[in-house]
Amino acid sequence: MYERLYRFLGGTGLALILFGTITLLSIPGTFGFGRSLYANPLFKFILGLLMVNLLVCTVQRWKRLKWPVLLLHGGILVVMSGAFLTSLGYVATVNIFEGGKTELAYRWDQEQDMPLGFDLAVEKIHREYLPLPVKVGVLQGEEKVGLFTLKTGESFTMGNYRVRVDSIDLQSETLFLTILQGERILGTSTTADESKLPAGFPYAFRLVAFQNPILKRTWVDLKLLRDAVVLAQGST
Repeated sequence: MYERLYRFLGGTGLALILFGTITLLSIPGTFGFGRSLYANPLFKFILGLLMVNLLVCTVQRWKRLKWPVLLLHGGILVVMSGAFLTSLGYVATVNIFEGGKTELAYRWDQEQDMPLGFDLAVEKIHREYLPLPVKVGVLQGEEKVGLFTLKTGESFTMGNYRVRVDSIDLQSETLFLTILQGERILGTSTTADESKLPAGFPYAFRLVAFQNPILKRTWVDLKLLRDAVVLAQGST
């Protein structure tokens, strides 16, 4: 009995049946329909059985197979193992605001909100933009003494000072500036009159205009918690 089962598990007939079944089941998912089928226990079972079939077939015939064929079988087994392990996972989505957290997410294979088993917290959302063209006005007292058009990361000269436009906060429409005298950093300032410059510095700065930003990249600081204990944290 066991001998017959062993031969059947490594047989060509079983391989053809399994390949045909997987092909038929994969057609809807290939065209975007019924992709949840890949997470179905039946599909996982058939995929696992095909792996067993190929493994048993290789063991039964390894003395007669040339090494390129053995290498091919081994490669296929590795790929199928990866596909099988991937099928054990799932895809879920959730909307969370910065500073918020959730213990539920929508699982597409189950088509409903399901518990994650932990709290997912969004600590901070970071955004980095391509260099942004801005216009910076310079005041000396109440007098307008300069208007400069440049990009963030660039600098302009005003009197004995070099002013570098470091970044922009789009929400508050504020520029962050670094002021240098020669190669020495004198201090920092913003276009919202927040200054860390020596007393008597003659200039103030205003953001006159800026172009619509182009997003370069974004990343999120996340925490995984259970009962207020941090299990893991990192960035996407």
